[in-house]
Amino acid sequence: MLSYLANGLRVVSVRIPVIERAEIAPLISFYDGNDGRAIAEAINNVDIASSYDSRTIIKGLDDKLTNVLKDIL
Repeated sequence: MLSYLANGLRVVSVRIPVIERAEIAPLISFYDGNDGRAIAEAINNVDIASSYDSRTIIKGLDDKLTNVLKDIL
């Protein structure tokens, strides 16, 4: 997921609690179930016309982690 987001792509994922709680969750379109129809509907519901800059958000998270690690060290 992070590789796709770092390359500016939109991500569709099955709804998993750990991903829903992650800081990247607002960037992801979720679907429920494991059938093809649910996946197709999630893909069709992605709003590709909306503003989307996952690269900047991923870069911000990277900077945040770097600062936390500096503080620890």
